[in-house]
Amino acid sequence: MGRNTKTKVDNEFYPFPHTPHFAGSAVCKKGSKKLNDVATRRVLRAPLVVQEKLNGLNIGIGLVDGRLAIQGRRRYMGPSGQTRFAWDWAEEHCCQLSGLLGEEMLLFGELLDVRHTVRYTGLHSHIIFFDLYSKSERTFVTHNELCGRIDAAFGRGSAKSMTPPVLAKGKKFESGRELRSLLGKSRYSDEQMEGLYIRREKNGSLAGRYKLVGTSFAGKREREANWSTRRVEINGLAA
Repeated sequence: MGRNTKTKVDNEFYPFPHTPHFAGSAVCKKGSKKLNDVATRRVLRAPLVVQEKLNGLNIGIGLVDGRLAIQGRRRYMGPSGQTRFAWDWAEEHCCQLSGLLGEEMLLFGELLDVRHTVRYTGLHSHIIFFDLYSKSERTFVTHNELCGRIDAAFGRGSAKSMTPPVLAKGKKFESGRELRSLLGKSRYSDEQMEGLYIRREKNGSLAGRYKLVGTSFAGKREREANWSTRRVEINGLAA
């Protein structure tokens, strides 16, 4: 299977949407969308899937004209810099990805080989996937469907190591404080996690996606130099 390394946005480019912050989130970037208290409470009353939010580089993997394509937030990315690892991984697993994706699906995840802010020491993989997008339906699948498709393509039980840790599933929260109680140490490190990734699902698809960034992470990120200007530090894998 060949590579597709287009660099311009075209009709086949599906950017990953920006995720709004919950009220109480330590917003890290200027211009980030943030729900107010009323909107946050409304979402909290619905059954939610809450996962650890991982700290890396957002990527998408798909097939364009039968060839592998890897994208960032705004453009397709060639095999250079940090994305070289993603290309090596995708080409090694091209048969499984072909079965999972076809021309119809787009797999989004976090590239974690290089440390950004959180220092991971026990990752199961340097790429963790959190969303699967259907181009024809123009919607993201549920968490259960994502895991089922990964297991079918990569082998039974693979989704457990290839998707972020689930901290709560099908749970309604009484308050933002109850939700924030899930913040703590990363499942892959002794350091504090970046935050929470919150999914609201309805009628067999994703109905809403939100995030809650922890204050300890935001403070550490502000104190440190940007990861791209530091000496490269590779995150650790579990023994």
